[in-house]
Amino acid sequence: MLGNWSLRANAPDQNLLVTISVQHPELGDYFLATLKAKRISPESVHDHELFFWLMPHKVALWIYWHALKLWWKNVSFIQHPRYTNPSYRKEASNRDRKLACCPGLRRNKDEHMQVGGSDSVTEIEGYHGE
Repeated sequence: MLGNWSLRANAPDQNLLVTISVQHPELGDYFLATLKAKRISPESVHDHELFFWLMPHKVALWIYWHALKLWWKNVSFIQHPRYTNPSYRKEASNRDRKLACCPGLRRNKDEHMQVGGSDSVTEIEGYHGE
C-alpha cells in the first residue's frame, strides 16, 4: 500500500494504547485506528468469561436479526458483481494494476520496515511507495 505506515504502542500496564496511522504522499492522512484497553480485575474475570464466551453468539444473532428485518421490509438482495458480470475478475485485475495498489509485494520486504523505539513508545514505520 502506498503510504507511510506508523504503529505506536505503549508498554502494557493497567492501560494499553495502540495506534496505527497511514499518511499518503498525495492524499495526506487517510487512515487512523486506535485501540484503548484496560486491564480487568481478577474478581470480575468470571463475569467477563461468560460475557466473552457468548460474544460470537451475540454477533451472529444480531447479523441474522438484521437480515430478518431487511427481509421483512422487502429490501432486494444485490448479488456480488462476480456473479452477474463474467468479466469482473479481469476488470478488477486491470483496476488493481492501474492503481498499483500493492507495489510492496513486488519488492524485497526488508526495504520496507524500519524499527526504532524509546522507553515509553515503540514505533514501527516504513514507507511503502515508489
